Amino acid sequence: MIARPRCRLLFALLLALALLLPAVQAQAAVLSKYIQTADNFIILFDTSGSMAGDYPPSRTSKLYAATDLLRAVNADIPEFAYTAALYTFTPWKEYYPLGTYDKASFSRAIESLPTRIPGGETFGHPTPLGEALRGVGEMLKGLSGRTVVFLFSDGRNSDRWNPVKIARELGAKHDVCFMVVSMARSRDGQATLDGIASATPCSVSMDFDYAVRNPEVCTGQLCALTPFTEIIVVEEEDRYIPVQAVWFDFGKADLKAWARQMLDQAAAEMKNDPRAVFYGAGFTCAVGKEAYNVGLSMRRALAAKDYLVQTRGIAPERIVVRWFGESAPAADNDTAGGRRLNRRLEYVVLPGR
Repeated sequence: MIARPRCRLLFALLLALALLLPAVQAQAAVLSKYIQTADNFIILFDTSGSMAGDYPPSRTSKLYAATDLLRAVNADIPEFAYTAALYTFTPWKEYYPLGTYDKASFSRAIESLPTRIPGGETFGHPTPLGEALRGVGEMLKGLSGRTVVFLFSDGRNSDRWNPVKIARELGAKHDVCFMVVSMARSRDGQATLDGIASATPCSVSMDFDYAVRNPEVCTGQLCALTPFTEIIVVEEEDRYIPVQAVWFDFGKADLKAWARQMLDQAAAEMKNDPRAVFYGAGFTCAVGKEAYNVGLSMRRALAAKDYLVQTRGIAPERIVVRWFGESAPAADNDTAGGRRLNRRLEYVVLPGR
């Protein structure tokens, strides 16, 4: 179980990046670290008839797009000591039994998910969402620490149970966060998913289209970056790369003009060095509720990513962002000046040469 506060330092982000960017690892001596923010995760995947529908952005079915999102999420999860599970609930079927998380094994489980929906949209499987959450409740009884339940759903429910009520009951009994990826097509479906996402303070709801474009939002509850408190040393060139920061107005995630200028400089560095990678982490001050601040820090981090991708043409796979909410202050939250310093995005461009 994770010691409180919920975060404990585990291993350097550099080690995790070795899986993706070996050349970067070889050149950096010190890098900020990941922390683990949950102990367990359970994924409930929808394979009901609605998933057979078209998903125009990728010119595939929703089922294919959702499976592809799962692949990206799995690739983004550091290999901490999680307990993990993967189930479909339409009907209920075990694809990765509750046990120690292994990235390769979990990847094989994802690849074994259905590739089509027999019966299509009209005659496909029903959606017993209430029963699925009751099944999660049975698993939670044997788990310790914080559990994140990923729910890929359109919010429809075909059984007699109230999914929102069950989610709230689980939240009252267990340390659980719901990460709802919404594919709702009706107001009632979205209302059900919003209700589940309000079951606990750490729960969030994310639109499916947004999650497809930004898969890192799905792992923000499992891991995050610690504040960049050290200067990164590039040994081969014997020089230091300072950590940069931009600040935000209270409750805002809008980039100010001078912040955009700084990100312009970061983009220029990345264009001069095609293998350079941008690492950023969003933070807030301590005013407000935890769930709101986590979302606000996420919006701040993604504002930088969106600017670099959409305005400066940087490939999204060269950008890694995480968010902390209020949990990693750089200054004293008891003063107005300290709170201003805490409303920030810290970032660094790590050379790839």
